Amino acid sequence: MHKDIEKILYSEKDIENIVNTIAKQIEKDYNDKDFIMVGLLKGSIAFMVDLMRKVNLDFSIDFIVASSYGSGTVSTGRVNIQKDISQLRILSTQAILLTLSQNISKPRRQNQ
Repeated sequence: MHKDIEKILYSEKDIENIVNTIAKQIEKDYNDKDFIMVGLLKGSIAFMVDLMRKVNLDFSIDFIVASSYGSGTVSTGRVNIQKDISQLRILSTQAILLTLSQNISKPRRQNQ
């Protein structure tokens, strides 16, 4: 284990099971629908690749770049999204990651 990691919250197998569950739900929700899976560069790439491999549907992929730093080193507080995707049916991998991270920060019950 890396020296900066205090403990591992989820094993590789746990993550694989989570990705499989999400992929099955996507297949159910998006069956017979055109959609585009969008990832926020650069943080969602590894998760998005794992998810793309498990979803057995036809879909497109794209990425967006967002920045709140501009040319400085301090956030301006204003997020600049550099691609217009407002007219597309979007499955956001970033939203999935945020939901997962919120669930990770909650204490897990012993019987789970």
